[in-house]
Amino acid sequence: MQFIEVPAQQVPVRLEADVVVCGGGPAGIGAALAAARTGAKTVLIERYGFLGGMGTAAAVCTFAYGYHDKRRFIIGGVFQEIRTKLHQRGALIMTERKGWEPFNPEHYKMLAFDLLQEAGVHILCHTYVSDVLVDNGRIKAVLIESKAGRQAVVADLYIDATGDGDVAARAGVPFEIGRESDQATQPHTLMYFLGNVDVHKTGEMLAQTGRRGYWRTPEGKPYLNATGFVDEIKAAKAAGYLPTIMRDHVASIFTIPWLDNVVGVNFGRITGRLALDPKALTEAEIIGREQIREGLEFLRRYVPGFERAEVIATGPQVGVRETRRIMGEYVINKDDIIEQRQFDDVIAQSCYMIDIHSPDSDTTTIVKLPPGTHYDIPYRSLVPKQIDNLLLAGRCISATHEALGSFRVQAICLALGQAAGTAAALCAQKRTTPRELNVADLQKRLEVDGAILS
Repeated sequence: MQFIEVPAQQVPVRLEADVVVCGGGPAGIGAALAAARTGAKTVLIERYGFLGGMGTAAAVCTFAYGYHDKRRFIIGGVFQEIRTKLHQRGALIMTERKGWEPFNPEHYKMLAFDLLQEAGVHILCHTYVSDVLVDNGRIKAVLIESKAGRQAVVADLYIDATGDGDVAARAGVPFEIGRESDQATQPHTLMYFLGNVDVHKTGEMLAQTGRRGYWRTPEGKPYLNATGFVDEIKAAKAAGYLPTIMRDHVASIFTIPWLDNVVGVNFGRITGRLALDPKALTEAEIIGREQIREGLEFLRRYVPGFERAEVIATGPQVGVRETRRIMGEYVINKDDIIEQRQFDDVIAQSCYMIDIHSPDSDTTTIVKLPPGTHYDIPYRSLVPKQIDNLLLAGRCISATHEALGSFRVQAICLALGQAAGTAAALCAQKRTTPRELNVADLQKRLEVDGAILS
């Protein structure tokens, strides 16, 4: 590889704060809100012109279960606030199933801005964290790139909510990628929206063939939230359709609240492209759009109600399930989830299944928890090794490949963000480090703010 020498330069400091949150996905939203509401001067840095992460940037606009264990809610706080306010705005289908609740991503973008501005968060969009300056085990500043050039943001505490663990990795914290045997990561999926869909006709077909998927809200509104179509896919593949889509079922087709004849589609799998490499990620975007063409042709020919369907939008980026896992003071593992382990330093709970899409085949490993059970996520998994003023939030926290397959969904990431943001604010107030923070103080504040820890 050829190298060039970059001249030394003085970088202007754009902002100083108590807490800087890097990444505006669900973990970043939860972190920034919690930090600001706990009294910290907070900056949120986001590369896109909107917030929401995979829920908006990748059109994964449905809250998977994991926040309700079939007996009770086990995640509260910021997640429940967002869920409730989206419903009040007519932008979320709140169901009695307590999971798989679709939302309108455009309303989510607006709500996220509203909440953060109300909390006094300084939001910096269209800005990319490009590097980290470290001195004696502490981050001195994050370097940012934007149309304004290279600048620095300085804070007492930093939160890595980038999903990919960019800040921690650039700070020199050890990390792992993918499964242990070969570092292969879960595949990507490019989701999309279809218009001109006769949802009622599709629902009638499901009912007539004895399949679930056409539901009603507690208020009686009909909506589609279907999966499967295994027989249709088998017939289509036998006829030469779906040449590049490995999946043997449609993961989800769901109503976007409350748009007439519009559905979101999760159907496709892009393997072998690590999302940390721009060339591979570009290839994933190209393949994803090829798969959308195949998926649209399949749905038009084989699923009643989709005869006139048209693509009206795709996610601004391909949906990424897995990249770096940053190593911290505790590494959550598969047994912690299966055995429903409880921890003294719990900062969030989850009951979402271990859900691992195979990196190199059409199989999916599913391990579900029994109804009424959950596992704890310990605070130590948010505290990275080596750096004293950094916290982790979202899917990059300290865990194994198998454990990541469980906590990577949005509701849980919001809860992780709330915990990290609260912890960072308390550290700034108490002049201490995340490693030395009294966890009991953190837990008490989280519960005051609506988190459910037991």
